[in-house]
Amino acid sequence: ARTRGFAALALGLLGDQPTGSKDYIEGASRTAETSDELAAKMATTSRLFELLKGKYSNQDLYIGLLMAIGMQPHTSVTQDEREILADAALKGRLYKSNINDLIRSYAAHSLGKIGTRSDIRTLENVLTARRGMSKTVQRSAALGLGLLGRLVDGDARVDVAKVLIRSFEKLKDNSTKNFALMSLAYLLIDDI
Repeated sequence: ARTRGFAALALGLLGDQPTGSKDYIEGASRTAETSDELAAKMATTSRLFELLKGKYSNQDLYIGLLMAIGMQPHTSVTQDEREILADAALKGRLYKSNINDLIRSYAAHSLGKIGTRSDIRTLENVLTARRGMSKTVQRSAALGLGLLGRLVDGDARVDVAKVLIRSFEKLKDNSTKNFALMSLAYLLIDDI
């Protein structure tokens, strides 16, 4: 099962190779992608979500697939696919199955890596939930917000910073507060 989990992660690495997302994160200039390139990226991402529908007895497979999804370029992820991750993080449901907190935390983290401005509110709700949300999931949401802040520009980045600052006062867990501070640092570094 662990080998299969790493194979799922490898699918994410293979799907990421032609995307140039590494260059994007390092700040290199983006070139316009052709419709064929976008279709290839979306095919990889779609396949990862299809595999995520499976029933696996070992959580490593779900975690490997969620990590692989988080490696894909955010342009290859549809709104419906982002909503699947949002439901997993917020409600603890992946498709029609209940999932544990560890899988929920990876869903929140992956959403931060491939999300858009519309996902800021989702991660804020996960981060500041008063009931039914474990510290593990909230910590991943705090980190996810910092990662998401690096993908969005202008006012959306300011929105992420405001969410992190507002939530800092509401958070009881010191580790979650520390992750929120780290995420604010990510935003500052990106702006500098």
